[in-house]
Amino acid sequence: MIPKTDTDSRNSSASIKTILVINAIQAMVELLGSPRGLILACSLLLSPHAQSAVQFQFQTSGQGPFSHATLGPVRTQALQEAGQIVGQWFNHTATIQINVIAFNTPGNGVLAGASTYYAAPAVGQSGFRSGVVSHKIRTQLDQNGSSADGLLEINFAWNWDYDDDIGSAAIDFKSTIIHELLHLCGFTSELDFAGTDVYGTPPGTPGIWEPFERYLTNVGGQPIIATDFRLNFSRWQAVRTGGSSPASGLFFSGPKAIIANGGLPVGLYSPTTWEEASSAAHLDDTNPALANYLMDARLVPGPSTRRLSSIERAILEDIGYTMNPISAPNIIDLKTPAGISTINLQANPGMRLAIQSSTDRVNWTLRDTQFVSNRQSYSRTITLPTLAPKKSYWIRLHELLP
Repeated sequence: MIPKTDTDSRNSSASIKTILVINAIQAMVELLGSPRGLILACSLLLSPHAQSAVQFQFQTSGQGPFSHATLGPVRTQALQEAGQIVGQWFNHTATIQINVIAFNTPGNGVLAGASTYYAAPAVGQSGFRSGVVSHKIRTQLDQNGSSADGLLEINFAWNWDYDDDIGSAAIDFKSTIIHELLHLCGFTSELDFAGTDVYGTPPGTPGIWEPFERYLTNVGGQPIIATDFRLNFSRWQAVRTGGSSPASGLFFSGPKAIIANGGLPVGLYSPTTWEEASSAAHLDDTNPALANYLMDARLVPGPSTRRLSSIERAILEDIGYTMNPISAPNIIDLKTPAGISTINLQANPGMRLAIQSSTDRVNWTLRDTQFVSNRQSYSRTITLPTLAPKKSYWIRLHELLP
């Protein structure tokens, strides 16, 4: 397990285009034993996502890993595709400029980090106030002009996999970048162990807090930040290293997130030892119910999700975003004779598919459930019970949404 540590840094500007990721399922069923190896081929386009209105522009000039003769273009494309995936989730219009810093530090446990910049507050100001990136997306107002809106740092000491066919020992680059971009967008807490806000305001004094922090509570739903914008320090002391949810620790209690989580507050990462830049800013992956989510604190090598769960989507709505509608599940049915079928398919990043069979297209038998990433070849031999002469099977590929 590798922490997806998020740093808090500052600096400059950008310019790079994002590219459109084509979302499609392509499926081919080869019917073995049929005349001349009959092949049924079919292609199903996914329900189209809204054209990305939030564009991320990455400034990578002067960063060695992105100017490498062979890997440079691959890394740049992967970065742009990750930005495209995130951008299409938001029903907002903005261009976000991100300064990218590449470093190579083996053994420090850090994959990448991200930080938004903050506009200087007025004297005596307090309340809930987002960083430059979130403010720009939600209001279309640019608080820092031509300067960069955020910073993205990437540790190239890791065994990154930049495409969509992720090796079992490699780290999913796009999933990691998507995770970091969501931190830039405000899925984060800037609270430190001492209970100060991003500007260093001490506990007991009205502070300036991220919208995410509005909904920080204990297990009983009692807020960490009071209505007068003061941190409740005794409550913070009790939860900041409170351990695993759902029994204890820190929680996110936004109204939409609670609904998405079955009426319960959502556990946040609050291990018994404070982890700077990880504690309070991630979902609690020590709770099995929240493991393997996009916004968990840690990442396991191999293919990782690149899709928002309903809980993560609800959190983004709670902190002020309007999200594009979720596409309906995609289904493709192929008719085959009985026997052995070999299914080869491709799917968009992070897709999970259920493969089912039926003789009447009413009653379906699950044959396999598979995570498939874009351009990854998946082969599965399915042996179907023998049917009466002239009877056929239907094989269904059904997208499972998060």
